[in-house]
Amino acid sequence: MKKKIISKKKQSKLIMKYMEEKRPKDITFQFDMSNQLLSSYPFEDVSQLISKKDYFDFLYNKKNRVECQIKALKIQYREIKNFNPSMYKNKWISSFLKLALSPKYKESFNTLRLQLLMNNYISFDLTSKIIKQIIDKINKNVFMEDKMIMEDILNSPYEDLITKDLHKIEGECSHWEFMIDNIFQSLQKFKNPNQTKLFKYLDVGCLNGDKTILFSKMLNIPLSSTYGINIPLLYKKFRNNKYPFEYKNTNGYQIPYPDNSFDIITSFTFLYQIPNLTEMMKEIKRVLKPNGIFILVDYDVQDMFDTMILNIDTIFHQYLNEKNINYLENPLSTRYMNYMEWDFILDKFKMNYLKAGTLFLSGTYHYFEYKYLIFKIVQNIK
Repeated sequence: MKKKIISKKKQSKLIMKYMEEKRPKDITFQFDMSNQLLSSYPFEDVSQLISKKDYFDFLYNKKNRVECQIKALKIQYREIKNFNPSMYKNKWISSFLKLALSPKYKESFNTLRLQLLMNNYISFDLTSKIIKQIIDKINKNVFMEDKMIMEDILNSPYEDLITKDLHKIEGECSHWEFMIDNIFQSLQKFKNPNQTKLFKYLDVGCLNGDKTILFSKMLNIPLSSTYGINIPLLYKKFRNNKYPFEYKNTNGYQIPYPDNSFDIITSFTFLYQIPNLTEMMKEIKRVLKPNGIFILVDYDVQDMFDTMILNIDTIFHQYLNEKNINYLENPLSTRYMNYMEWDFILDKFKMNYLKAGTLFLSGTYHYFEYKYLIFKIVQNIK
């Protein structure tokens, strides 16, 4: 059956209606691994996804890599392989501060990174008070649990619990608007707008759909050719959302579309939490057309501080934005990699490199971002 063509005027109205609608506030994020289809695949850590020998061979065969850079990447691989998240369970914040204040790292700016993170969620005064309280406990060799810290924050005066965006100034784009525009500018070197308006576009892990709409609008892709999927077992919150584009819940890792269905596929900060990345990458490759474009946006993790700060960020987001005060009882399993390890994964699935870059959280360059994003634009080779 032929799809109904939506006029640009009606499409704009639908977008505005969707972006402005008030979503339910009482539905909280839930992470659920109980379904057999999802949990039948084991969680793959970095060492399972990337064998040491193959990765080191890849580094030496990669062009334009100087010896010192290869050495640094090898050290990062060993650090991540030896990093054990279970050591920090429910003690991420105290452990981060303890490590940041140790003689080896006290000259680094990691304590400032934690302050920046907290100031995105709570007031400066409350941030200073909480950090001082944690350090006082550390000096007495006592580690405050994350749950206790978050309960103290939630019991603070309301005016201190203000969700802020320090990266947003008046007249400036939101951080995702800026980042997607950055990707769009890079993509134009390979695909012009006259081509992209005829594309079929899929967003893997579309969540609430905001980024999906921003990207399709920027590429002039009509909503009738825009598709989104979520894994409801990971994100129950969005199971019954209403979207202005075709939306489907996936069954485990299976993307419910035929082979070679899409010209372009995106995944915005989603794949790091997929238990079995191999199965998901196989599905992305299957539904992407030959020579189709895959755009990945994910975190660039260089050391244990990067991993820890992202876990702390998730805790604050869950408690203060999602109102999920039970999050730490069943926290999200994650797998973070650096830019070169992502190159290795994409190369493994025969995705040909086109363009890559770093994404900052705002249009104005900040020397002290507390987390780092990268993008990869690759072409599917079949």
